[in-house]
Amino acid sequence: MPALLPILFLLIIESSGAAVRPVVSFKPNWTRVFTGDSLTLTCNVAATANKDVEYFWFKDNKQQLTRSKHLLINSAETQHAGNYQCQSRSSDLSDAARLDVSYDWLILQVPQTVYEGDNVSLRCYSSRGHDGERTIFYDPDHKVLQDSNNESILIKDIRASMAGECTCAKEISGQMFSDKAFLSVKDLFSNPQIIVNQFAPTEGANVTVTCDASLSLLRLATELQFAFYKNGQNVQDFGLSHNYQIYPAQLGDTGDFTCEVKSSTSDIKRMSRSTRVQIYERFSSPQIKSSAQRVTEGASMTLTCETITKDTKDLLFAFYSNEEVAQGFNSSNKYPVQAAQLEESGNYTCEVRTTEHTVMKRSRELHIQIQELFSYPQIKRTTQGANLTLKCDTILTEDGEAAELQFAFYKNGENAQEFGPSNEHIVQTDLLRVSGDFTCEVRTADNSVRKRSRGVYVHSQGSTNYTSHNAVRMALSACLSVFTLYVVFHHVKTEVIGELGDGTSLQVSWSVTATELTS
Repeated sequence: MPALLPILFLLIIESSGAAVRPVVSFKPNWTRVFTGDSLTLTCNVAATANKDVEYFWFKDNKQQLTRSKHLLINSAETQHAGNYQCQSRSSDLSDAARLDVSYDWLILQVPQTVYEGDNVSLRCYSSRGHDGERTIFYDPDHKVLQDSNNESILIKDIRASMAGECTCAKEISGQMFSDKAFLSVKDLFSNPQIIVNQFAPTEGANVTVTCDASLSLLRLATELQFAFYKNGQNVQDFGLSHNYQIYPAQLGDTGDFTCEVKSSTSDIKRMSRSTRVQIYERFSSPQIKSSAQRVTEGASMTLTCETITKDTKDLLFAFYSNEEVAQGFNSSNKYPVQAAQLEESGNYTCEVRTTEHTVMKRSRELHIQIQELFSYPQIKRTTQGANLTLKCDTILTEDGEAAELQFAFYKNGENAQEFGPSNEHIVQTDLLRVSGDFTCEVRTADNSVRKRSRGVYVHSQGSTNYTSHNAVRMALSACLSVFTLYVVFHHVKTEVIGELGDGTSLQVSWSVTATELTS
């Protein structure tokens, strides 16, 4: 029944979810002592279990009476030799710690707990009343470590390679005695492991890569430093943080990660195994598509920004025309153009990003050429009798053959003829009031396309032509008595404007320039 007690306690601890394993330490820290020596055994538990007030000790699987954290041996006897274990109510059962008790002439004392990087003392210890002189220490390869009269040797910054069976020899009363002891060198910290906080992380996620390495309970005060590597390249130099943060994660952050741990007090280093961190697409690279293969002026079209994703509710879309913003970010992946115009031709792209702005992708360019419905109009002038006729000429393209067009005319920016089916405007040749800048405008019946011509300056005509030179003199004399008349003579149009007293007709055609009449 006593042999079952450690197992029963282990089952109780495991059922409560605890998995903290204590460590038994000796003070003095020797695994072998002579009879009569005293020592203290301590049950070292994790900080979470330090609040426990009751401990359980076992020697060779038999429970001991003490409930204290410490087990005292005041005067060692051979029956004290054995394997010691301990546990508390909230901890697991410790590993066994071996204690040997000897009554021989000489023992080689080695520490019960040795960790990499420790400064370790070995003692070639002779029994009371048998002091020795010359002492030799040998390593596990039987190489001499020290040959002197000193019964102790200090090995600084010990490494795991020193573990093994060591030997010491001492001259006592003219004779050489020797003893052997196994020196165990434990890892200062465990082999590091890469732990990723997310399974199958996607773009934009906050990914934490952790380098997990634990110190022994007896070396918790040791400071560790951590470094991280991706595909063999250093991405974070040695520091106190055991985390490497990837935020926001992008596809390019995918790679094979390793971490390295070292002690700040020595050059002990350990490298983890490689762990693949795969960042998955949150959404595919977008494609921009048009609802129409061929778009003419005035027609409607819709651009769509397509992407593949499991959830679109956290995505925003924007559209660009020739690198200028055409539609800012919003939840719609469509950009409607109600009445396309020639100037809207160009290279279009769309962009998708997450609402938190952690992932952004842009499409390739889509070139859209708006096809002309009709050409820009031109004003042409013709004369019909006494009137001037302005004609608004435009050419319908193949895409606009069925278009119904309307025409309007403007003089000096003011409307001279409202929109209608006629492309002609008759100008009354009223003396001195015809001059001005004329333009015309063409539009579709639904007003989706409008185009205006360049301006044409129409000026009043002014040159005189008398059938009688005397009549001209008489007319000019009459005018000069009131005005000084500056005339530019043209032979464009002749019009009867009156008759002289002798029956002679007065015919005048004119063109008044910058200064028409000056008093």
